[in-house]
Amino acid sequence: MAFSAVLCPGFVWFLYLFTFLCSLPLAICNETENDRQALLCFKSRFSGPAGVLASWSNTSLEVCDWHGITCSTVSPHRVIELHLESEGISGPIAPCLANLTSLARLHLSNNSFNGGIPSELGLLSQLHDLNLSMNTLEGGIFYNASGVSIEGNDDLCTSIPTGGIPLCSTLVEKKGKQNSSALVLRIAVPTVAVVILILSCLATIYWRKRMQENPHLQEFDEHMKKISYEDIVRSTNRFSPANLIGSGSFGVVYKGSLKLQKDQVAIKIFNLNNYGANRSFIAECEALRNVRHRNLVKIITSCSSVDSTGADFKALVFQYMPNGNLEMWLHPEDLEHGERHILTLRQRINIGLDVAFALDYLHNQCASPLIHCDLKPSNILLDLDMVAYVTDFGLSRFVFTASNAYKDSSTSLACLKGSIGYIPPGEIKHILSMLDCWFSLFFTELYNYCRFPNCVCKCKCRVWHERRDINQG
Repeated sequence: MAFSAVLCPGFVWFLYLFTFLCSLPLAICNETENDRQALLCFKSRFSGPAGVLASWSNTSLEVCDWHGITCSTVSPHRVIELHLESEGISGPIAPCLANLTSLARLHLSNNSFNGGIPSELGLLSQLHDLNLSMNTLEGGIFYNASGVSIEGNDDLCTSIPTGGIPLCSTLVEKKGKQNSSALVLRIAVPTVAVVILILSCLATIYWRKRMQENPHLQEFDEHMKKISYEDIVRSTNRFSPANLIGSGSFGVVYKGSLKLQKDQVAIKIFNLNNYGANRSFIAECEALRNVRHRNLVKIITSCSSVDSTGADFKALVFQYMPNGNLEMWLHPEDLEHGERHILTLRQRINIGLDVAFALDYLHNQCASPLIHCDLKPSNILLDLDMVAYVTDFGLSRFVFTASNAYKDSSTSLACLKGSIGYIPPGEIKHILSMLDCWFSLFFTELYNYCRFPNCVCKCKCRVWHERRDINQG
């Protein structure tokens, strides 16, 4: 019994020691596994270039062989240093790094870590070297580490005054001001943009209205392709007489073909040596630029250049009218050669209506009434369908009205001009009534083969004068 009493306590202590020695490897393995799981958790929260942390794998049990890991030299081999500087890593710093309880150095500088610094890292009692510089971290920091480097993280702050690190209260005020400024900008910028847009629309409307009320000679629209003197020379076969289709006081008209037009065109070339030719070019450009009607000749483009001798050269390009002008249809006896043209009554009525529509538009529908001043059969062109087009606006003028009385004198009717026999009679102030008289004479010529001037036309004008004098008397 005495032996049993002595043996039993000794045996019990032996069992305790044996159990402790057997469990010691398991505890060491558990600590190493905790470090391994903490690193895998840290890796799962960020992203980086392919292959940078290829060694950090679930299949690899040797943590100490992983990239950037330094373990202690004595058993158990715990992770004591983690170096991942300049690896191109981005993402948050996972709180599970706090499970590396033996970690003494943590270097994550020159990456793109964001978010806050986990407060759990403050529980690492052995951490004495922390380098988180040149990232985009924000929020507060802890002070358990004796050596902390956080340069390049402008949004980090501290609640305890520390050299080089702003206080969190100051940073909050700064962010508040920045947010207020951003809010003001978010409101002000769209408001200013809307105001500018409205003002631009109003300015555009005003400018268009002003241009309609006060037309000036400007360059043609950008979509009109400019042509050179050489282009015109080529298109008219060097001004061949075979291409000549007409002539007037200020120049000649050729037919030709341009690269920019698939159909033939009529090219009016101004003889600038004749007095008034340059002014005629300007007046025609000004008139055609500001009018749009189906019975007015359409300009294709213009040329203002110099010829082969260095002299000024001006020309206008129009759509070519294969049926010529009304003059050659009304008075075919003037043609030395060629077929005799006969107009049917239906065609005469349609031509008269086309001209009437064009004049009504010019006199009553334009922002500023436009007077042609030289309307005659030779200035009325006919297309293949015998549709009439009014052309040759070289003598046209805009009329003063109450709404456009401020216009410059270049657009006035200070001196009425035109072809002999086709100038409406009367005084300038009765210009629109004069045109009514002229239009009746035009129909007389259109329907009765009456050429101006002749006795019938003179009689009609005399009757109009007498009626006007009676009305005024």
